Amino acid sequence: MIATLGGSEDIVKLGVRLMENVDKVLIVAGKPLYELYPESEIKEGTEIVNPPEKASELAKLLERFGIKTETYKVDPFNFKECLITIIELIYAQSEGFEVVLNVTGGTKILSLAAMSAAGMCRRRAFVIR
Repeated sequence: MIATLGGSEDIVKLGVRLMENVDKVLIVAGKPLYELYPESEIKEGTEIVNPPEKASELAKLLERFGIKTETYKVDPFNFKECLITIIELIYAQSEGFEVVLNVTGGTKILSLAAMSAAGMCRRRAFVIR
């Protein structure tokens, strides 16, 4: 499974529970705002989330259940970067393994890139409401 991740890892946990026989989760986490923009450009009062930190916590939990994880950081506001990263991840997986994308987490741009990559590569994708 390839899963996009923003401020909450709960969506990825639920996606893993809904799927059968998940043995590996590739987490595509958006970089936090402070890595992308100077502090002066971040609107006051904006909640600063750290998706890579959430991914690390999630990886520890999933690995306790025997599920391998890998985390990839992307600029969640750069459609092209997100799209290329996810396409590369899809094609890097071993033949014979089904790749499914959970596009629920992250920014709308990251999710749209993941959904686009799934369509371009003819892979299944899902959203959890």
